[in-house]
Amino acid sequence: MPTLLQRYKNAERIHYRRVTSFLARAWHRLATLWRRFFDGGSQSITILVVTHDEEPPRGLRISIFGLAGVSMLTLAVIVLVFAFSGGLGGARAKVAASSDELAQARAELNSLKDETARLSLAYKDFQTALSPIMATGGSHDAARETRNISLPSIFAKRASEAQSIGEIREMLDESGPVVSDYGSMLGNMSAVKRTVPAIWPINGNIGHISTTFGTNPNPFTGQSYFHTGIDCSTYRSGDLLVATGDGKVIFAGVEGGYGRCVIIAHAYGYMTRYGHMERILVHSGQMVKQGQGIGILGNTGVSTAPHTHYEVIMGRRYLDPTDYLWSGARSFPIITGGGYTD
Repeated sequence: MPTLLQRYKNAERIHYRRVTSFLARAWHRLATLWRRFFDGGSQSITILVVTHDEEPPRGLRISIFGLAGVSMLTLAVIVLVFAFSGGLGGARAKVAASSDELAQARAELNSLKDETARLSLAYKDFQTALSPIMATGGSHDAARETRNISLPSIFAKRASEAQSIGEIREMLDESGPVVSDYGSMLGNMSAVKRTVPAIWPINGNIGHISTTFGTNPNPFTGQSYFHTGIDCSTYRSGDLLVATGDGKVIFAGVEGGYGRCVIIAHAYGYMTRYGHMERILVHSGQMVKQGQGIGILGNTGVSTAPHTHYEVIMGRRYLDPTDYLWSGARSFPIITGGGYTD
């Protein structure tokens, strides 16, 4: 009777023969299929070209493998041509879109430069006109700050120096807020002009300065004295006197040598006094606007001729009113002897 080891060895030999037999049959079948495939692909195909004349037909002989290779190569070339054409069309579309975007950006830049130039010109006009008004000699910080404003360069580069759409966009982004700031600044300056004593006190910008601010000879004693304002004269009574800035009337009545007098309080601590009126047209506590009539030019109080004594006051300081005459008005000649006050 065979032992357990002998039975195991017999089963092992049987399985080995079966596996080797299966592999041999599979290899034989694969070799047969490969030989048939290679033999079939190696077969030649003849393509005949027959003409309608008497010449013999011409033929082209090619194997199946060769025909398949040529077909695959042709298909690959066609795919590459379509892919390249599609990519080229997309690139052209991108270039056209970039060109349109660049042209639009340059047009926006030119429009912004034109608008900035107009605002800059308007700002310079306001700054030139406001400079004599704000020349307070250091007595008013807000006025000094306004006077020291200078126009900065809006564009760090010219449009012709821009090399890309990104640079043009950057210039547009940087310039937009500056233009907006200048628009606000112009509005603020216009408001300042109305609130400070900035115009000639006689309606219609008529008349002349008969006595200047500062040291002058007293018309009654001949001695030198400090004249706290300017005398504005037209050689006659009856002309309308106007408020030189928006404000509130804090006094309207008779005040010593000033005769009939009006005092107006303005913004930023300014006050103005108008003396020697023939008649007062406003009352204490009344709000007045720049250019509004407040009285009639006359010869009341200590005076030698019809005129108004006009003062600009900041706290306890008397300021030269000629520093506050709006530069848009005409120049006022200085003709002494047309009227005085003490």
